[in-house]
Amino acid sequence: MADSIRLTVVTPGGGVFDGDVVSVTARTEVGEFCMLPDHCRLLTALEPGRLLLTRKDGGVESYVVDEGFLEGGKDHANVIVQRCVAVADIDEAAVKREAEELRAALAPLAEEAPERAEVVRALHWAEARIDATLSRNA
Repeated sequence: MADSIRLTVVTPGGGVFDGDVVSVTARTEVGEFCMLPDHCRLLTALEPGRLLLTRKDGGVESYVVDEGFLEGGKDHANVIVQRCVAVADIDEAAVKREAEELRAALAPLAEEAPERAEVVRALHWAEARIDATLSRNA
């Protein structure tokens, strides 16, 4: 029985994390889940949200990831996402302003407007970062 998972987190800009962890918690379209050593094979789409890593020494690292995928098995997990930032690095006030600007830009757009999907996607990314800062402050 494995006592850890080799986790790799990558974005188009490069690697963000590569190390051994005892758990990985992420968000999918059906909810949040936690992957532990000896997990069954898994391939799932990730939604914007928190990625929580528990290291072997008990320390916890918290990130926010954008859309992507998690592939894993009993001794590994690979997270491939568009964006990933450490929760500690998020400027809460700036992200709240960004979200307000996106909501204002979204309001006049018709449901069928081609640019609506991109604004909605950007808003989900901003909201995921805001949610992460709320849990950081709790």
